[in-house]
Amino acid sequence: MSFFRDGVPAMKMVCKRCNADIESDKKIFSCGVCGEPYDLNMKSEKFDIKMLNGLKVSDLSYEAVKDGVGKGRYLSVDYITYQGAPWVKLKDSEFGMFLNISSADTKKTVDKRRNWFYLFIVSFIANIAMLVLIYFLTIR
Repeated sequence: MSFFRDGVPAMKMVCKRCNADIESDKKIFSCGVCGEPYDLNMKSEKFDIKMLNGLKVSDLSYEAVKDGVGKGRYLSVDYITYQGAPWVKLKDSEFGMFLNISSADTKKTVDKRRNWFYLFIVSFIANIAMLVLIYFLTIR
């Protein structure tokens, strides 16, 4: 299995030895920091997953990873590797197509302008109420 999806290299790769970020458009390369060689052409039947909480799950089959990703056991931000390949986020690997889009690890976007508008209206009304209160207190 290759980490290249549709001929495009993964977005972010991390060296297994030194944890340095790697960016390469080649399938055979080495880490620029420690010199660890990588060959993304190699095929493997066993995968390792490093979860967000630090737990490492080793020697998983392709079907086990596919099933785990589909059922939400592994998140899109977990890292995966195989023999001869660096760590890659699941969403950037070939398993990214099995991710459940509605899973809990996706961030919901909130329109912040609407929140600021509501805050502005509440503060404006509070200021008007205080001005009215001051006016009535000074009339007496």
